[in-house]
Amino acid sequence: AADPAHAAQWQPALTGSEAARTAAAGPLRAQLLRQRAAATADSAEKLALLNEAAAADPSNPWVRLDLARTLQSAGQDQEAAQTMAALTAAQNPSADALQAGAIFAAETHHLAEAAALVARLPPAARTPQMQEIAEQAALARDIRAALALAPVSPDDARRRLLSLAAHPDPDGTRGAAIARAFLRLGDPFGAREALATAQAATPVPTPAQQLAYAGVLLQAGRTADAAALLASIADADSLTPTQQSALAQLHAGIAVTASDTLNRQGRTAAAYDVLAPSLRQAPTDPALNLALGRLYQSANQPRQALAIDTAVMERNPNDINARRAAIGAAIQAGDWQSAALWAHEATTQSPNDPRAWLAAAQYEEARGNIARALADLRTARSLRLQELGAAASPLYAALPPDPPANPFRPDATPSPTPSQSDPTLAAIDQQIAVLTNQTAPKIELGGGIRTRSGTPGLDQLLAGTTPIEATFSPDGRGTLRFTATPTFLTAGQLSSAPASQLQFGTAPLGGTATPSNQQASGVGLAVAFDEDWFHGDAGVTPLGFPETNAVGGITLAPLIAPDLRLRITAERRAVTDSVLSYAGTTDPNSGIAWGGVTRSGGALQLEFSAGPANFYIGGGYDWLAGTNVASNEEGKFGAGGSLPLWQEGTDSVRVGLDLVYFGYQKNLRYFTLGQGGYFSPQSYFAALIPVNYKGSEGNLSWSLGGSLGLQTYDEAASNVFPDNASLQNALLARAATTPNLQTQYPSDTNAGVVGGAHGELTYRLSQSLEVGGRASYQRTGDWNTATGLFFARYIFNGAYQ
Repeated sequence: AADPAHAAQWQPALTGSEAARTAAAGPLRAQLLRQRAAATADSAEKLALLNEAAAADPSNPWVRLDLARTLQSAGQDQEAAQTMAALTAAQNPSADALQAGAIFAAETHHLAEAAALVARLPPAARTPQMQEIAEQAALARDIRAALALAPVSPDDARRRLLSLAAHPDPDGTRGAAIARAFLRLGDPFGAREALATAQAATPVPTPAQQLAYAGVLLQAGRTADAAALLASIADADSLTPTQQSALAQLHAGIAVTASDTLNRQGRTAAAYDVLAPSLRQAPTDPALNLALGRLYQSANQPRQALAIDTAVMERNPNDINARRAAIGAAIQAGDWQSAALWAHEATTQSPNDPRAWLAAAQYEEARGNIARALADLRTARSLRLQELGAAASPLYAALPPDPPANPFRPDATPSPTPSQSDPTLAAIDQQIAVLTNQTAPKIELGGGIRTRSGTPGLDQLLAGTTPIEATFSPDGRGTLRFTATPTFLTAGQLSSAPASQLQFGTAPLGGTATPSNQQASGVGLAVAFDEDWFHGDAGVTPLGFPETNAVGGITLAPLIAPDLRLRITAERRAVTDSVLSYAGTTDPNSGIAWGGVTRSGGALQLEFSAGPANFYIGGGYDWLAGTNVASNEEGKFGAGGSLPLWQEGTDSVRVGLDLVYFGYQKNLRYFTLGQGGYFSPQSYFAALIPVNYKGSEGNLSWSLGGSLGLQTYDEAASNVFPDNASLQNALLARAATTPNLQTQYPSDTNAGVVGGAHGELTYRLSQSLEVGGRASYQRTGDWNTATGLFFARYIFNGAYQ
């Protein structure tokens, strides 16, 4: 291709009029494009038109201001700042460029930088709007000075802020700024007092003031006060179009806030009633529709939520909040393909928007890829810090930096960290902490005790454990857990009374040896892995017990529909009812060892969610065997469900109904040779009503609950020696000459109350150390069981601190 400069000499020279027309064509085209952009509601089209306008007239600051505003509303903050940078960082910017830069800096809450740009204007160009920006910047400096007092003298900071509020405030900006400063201090009552002070200093309230104050009240969560203030606007019809739009947005915001509050409390129907009137007035409003989507999600109707959120996203393709809502609904609905596509589009279309990376992290976390989710969250954090530090961007590169505070003065106070003053960054840090805790290596030490009522030396039990557990997440996926559990069991000493001695081993055949204290000790070992809907574990019952068994299992729990889960379990577990069933023992007369029972089998369960309610139904089969113990079979069935009674924030109360049935082929609850020492009725049925309360406050979380119901069970008669015909025949022969010698345990039928209580407390002493405890009491069959456990958990999560 020819050199452009060389080719230009062959072009005919333009006449003066033609040159003038060419010079005017760019600005004229830019103005027409700007007008078309102002008239369109499609954000993507508006952005395209303004980009074209800026290309047609690159030096027009007002076109660039419109473009920067549009980029800002689309979440592209860095691009917005760069759009204005060439104007304000130039060596000799025009007055219009400085004015446009000051307006944009003020709108993006960089008031100090806005004031510096105003100061560069010639006096004649310092319009009332520029003076107002300078005054806002001065107020911002005064507010910062007051906030700096808060760490050492909260009362002085409060008085200073209230004194700043005691000035007329017809447009509401002054009182709103001071009230927001109180909110930064976590003082909503101070914010309300600041607004009242500013109102009292303004003789005639204006709609602008009332709208501004209502916005702050809404931000503070005082929806009733905000609604009352909006209702006091004397003549809403006289509002400017901008004020009319602000009024509509505030009414929508009040409805959204009230609806979300009721939704968190589990009052979904009431939340919809609050939202519906505003939706009828503004059926396409994004915030209202996204709130409606959240209601459907809370009601476990993800398909409806997905349809709503998708429609909002399609109408507002640059709305990252709508995209995040759609991704969340798609995840809940099991539509992983859509969730993955939208998460990828978010980071591709808006790579400098931290919310896009939060959307990506949301998807990765749901898929169990915690390492990838953490990487996305850290990208979001970095981008948010860049947004908060935009004063160092090219837009403000020519501005002199503020002098640092003197660190050697006695009254110098530390500045709040970004995460302390920015809710978005605080939320990101919190999520990073949660995921880091999930994947960080952990070690847990504990001490537990379990007691079971019964006859000493037989079915009575005292078990002590000191579990040691190490956990980590391989490559950020799933959880791998290693556990060693030193265990001590004792049933105590069997009574020397003949009636008691005849209940153990082969004593009914006339043996005279006395059983020793029934106890055992050893160390159990286990390894387990969990990821998403898979769980697998393998291990051994305590090494050192008379009988040691391999145990373990696999559970698969995939979603087979958006609200339906199938749980499949195959496992081999120890039966821990007694020393005999768990550890095994030895008959002192024959020297025969027996016990150490395991149950091997499987189960299927369907779990269905209908709104906030959950239901389940399932059943299974087990085969039980032990050393020199009669084999046994068990069938089991269960059904039930629960629903929330109350919910607010992290606190909730649920009530339910559980129906339990199981039955064994043989009754092997006794302790002569061949018996298993475990509760095994031929039919057992119970109906229970459980109530559970979960909550948290600060570093403390808890779970409390209980259940109460009725049970009935039947136990068949059982031979004293159920697994050895020769021993049983010998006993029958001896019984013929020995009065009252029992050859069979009798059948029994019982009914009564069943139930129990449980509780758990966890307290975080630091980011890395948690302590807690669990306790429970249960009445089942004809015995009582109580358990208690204390634990300390150290999390090696220093990476995010």
